[in-house]
Amino acid sequence: MAVTLDTSALIALVEAFERKDHPLADHLAAWHRDKVDVFTASPAWCEFWRGRGSNDHYNALLRKRVRVLDVDQKDAEVAADALRDAFGRGDTSAVAHIVDALVMAVADRRHAAVYTADRGDFERLWDRFLGVKSLVTTAGAVVRRR
Repeated sequence: MAVTLDTSALIALVEAFERKDHPLADHLAAWHRDKVDVFTASPAWCEFWRGRGSNDHYNALLRKRVRVLDVDQKDAEVAADALRDAFGRGDTSAVAHIVDALVMAVADRRHAAVYTADRGDFERLWDRFLGVKSLVTTAGAVVRRR
């Protein structure tokens, strides 16, 4: 099993390190115990890292637990096609969803689950990434499953 985190899930994971009562704390423990491959796409990591908190301890934990994967040309093309299909050619608001589409493309290639707090954005892209196994909120609720 593999898990892909979007930017909001990376933020939630730091919160789970800080608070043991966070909904993702149990997931984090299970991923660690079961040696689940936890990763994110490099654009999501960039977005997270830009706004990260100043707690070096938690940032170091996150760096240990999450593998950052490069986005290749195929991922970029698949993400662009999905954005065009989901939002249309003329919808410039689709640009705001580029990171989401790239996260989905990376997860699709690895047949992984996607964790996010931005459920609506990812649900709009869901049908375009058939390799994504499930969509899970940062509260731990499974929204979609294949």
